[in-house]
Amino acid sequence: MTLTKIPFAGSHGDSGRPRISAPSAWGSGRFSPRFSPPASSYCNSTPSAPPSYSWSRATAPWWMSFARSASTSLPPAFASRRNPFMHEVLDELVTVPGIKGGIVVTPDGIVVISRLANELDEDTTAALVGNVVTQTLKLLSLGRYEDMDRMILSASRGKIVIENLGNCLLVVVTNQFINLDVTFLEIKSAAKRIRQLGTLTVSG
Repeated sequence: MTLTKIPFAGSHGDSGRPRISAPSAWGSGRFSPRFSPPASSYCNSTPSAPPSYSWSRATAPWWMSFARSASTSLPPAFASRRNPFMHEVLDELVTVPGIKGGIVVTPDGIVVISRLANELDEDTTAALVGNVVTQTLKLLSLGRYEDMDRMILSASRGKIVIENLGNCLLVVVTNQFINLDVTFLEIKSAAKRIRQLGTLTVSG
């Protein structure tokens, strides 16, 4: 059993806001991307059982635009659910009235850590959020809107708030009655605390 520390916070661009960076390509297992991100985003450790994962060249434009700062990203295989500090942040966040759950995911839909209500499946939620963010950012890139700080999805039964953490996303699920003007303070505070953790300690 070995412990490896992976830099977690994304690099900051000229505007001082974090940028989403490309997922790492590594190993010779089932993870075989057809587009290679910068070498600086590679991880030195190779997992024993990399997940089945791939992305196509069609996603390259927005990955590249959000990886220009060449920050070290969080590889999907190192999505740890054992980080106690993140759990503490999410545990506190879900006690806020109206918040049904929180989950940290990579931009490509891999679960890092989750505190969702029982009726919400974390893998499905992460995959849907990853797809929405990917398609939205590809659309925004056409108009040269390269930064995303927050995204809000509203539905008849609730809302989903997506906060940019740099190389990951904080996804908060609320009910339909919540006052987001007040709850934003709690969500922004949780996002800031997760960024300040600095590293993820994972086992491999």
